[in-house]
Amino acid sequence: MPTIWGQRVGHAIVPYGKYQEDLADLPEGCRLRIKLDKDRNGKFSSLFHLMLGKLAKAINRGPAQTNIDALKQWVKLKKGWYDAVPLPQPAPDGTSHAIVFRSTNFASMGEEDFHAFCTDACELIRAELAPWVSSAPEWPEIRQIIASITPEAA
Repeated sequence: MPTIWGQRVGHAIVPYGKYQEDLADLPEGCRLRIKLDKDRNGKFSSLFHLMLGKLAKAINRGPAQTNIDALKQWVKLKKGWYDAVPLPQPAPDGTSHAIVFRSTNFASMGEEDFHAFCTDACELIRAELAPWVSSAPEWPEIRQIIASITPEAA
């Protein structure tokens, strides 16, 4: 069975247009199991990555060099957004665990948690990694992006 996404309208659940065709194959009156889960606004994810790109550009104006992926991994490491997975056997250098970063994808993180993660990422980078970004020309736009990634902005 496919996953069908939709939205609540009154007391009904209306599937998004691209999923309505999936329902056409089901007989009228058939019973369905519905798992309720709040969908996250896709625009917010795009804005987060745009913000990280601007942060990377601001950081690269200073004494450091970085990119979006390195920033995401650094924030996840600092925020504990990872799992330590035991290796089948210790590595030659004695390492016994590997770090696997958790995903911030739609299935792993709801909208409110995502907003908190985005805000924390921006503030953490400014406070601990690159304090000079707050004087970079990109900073006002970065703050504006953070303000727009709120659950109320949907």
